[in-house]
Amino acid sequence: MVIAIQNMVAIGTDTSLVQARSSIGESLETIARGCTTGLTWCFLTIPKRSSFECGANDLSHGWSVERVFQGITNVLTTIRKQCPKTELYVQSLLPLNEEVGTWKYLKGKDDLIIQLNNKLKQYCASHALTYIDLYTPLLGAKPQTMKAEYCRDGLHLTEKGYDVWAKIIRPYIYK
Repeated sequence: MVIAIQNMVAIGTDTSLVQARSSIGESLETIARGCTTGLTWCFLTIPKRSSFECGANDLSHGWSVERVFQGITNVLTTIRKQCPKTELYVQSLLPLNEEVGTWKYLKGKDDLIIQLNNKLKQYCASHALTYIDLYTPLLGAKPQTMKAEYCRDGLHLTEKGYDVWAKIIRPYIYK
C-alpha cells in the first residue's frame, strides 16, 4: 500500500489512511513490481520522506523470514536508487494477538515477526535508515501479544491502535 501525506509517501500492506495504490494483502513481489512500474509517479515526485511497512502478509503466505527480508531490502534498495535524497523510514511489523483472532496463516508466527523485525532493525542501522519500532508500543501485558484493544482481528489495528501508531510516526511526518 502506498499513501501520500503532505509530501511523504508511506508504503505498506494495510492501513485505513488514504490508499493511493495497492490493496490489502499484496505481496512483496507485487510491491517490487510497483517500484519499477506502478510507483513511477512516486519517483517522479521525489518525496522528502517515505515510510515503509510490509511483511506480515508474506509470512502468512508461508514465505521464510529470509525471503521476506530479501524482498523488503530489494524494494528499499530500489527506492533509495530512484530517490537518493528521500529520507526513508522502515516501520516494524506489528505484534499479533491470537486471543482476539488471527488469520489462520499467521497463527504461531509471532517468533518469525520478531526475527524479521530484528533483521530489519540491523539492516537499517547498517544502511543509514531510520527504523521505527511499532511492535513494542503495541504490546499488551502478555509477551509477544498485541494489546487486545489495539487490534480488531489479531493483527489489523482498531482506532485506538491507529492512535498509537500515529503518535509514533507523527514526529517523522512533521519533521
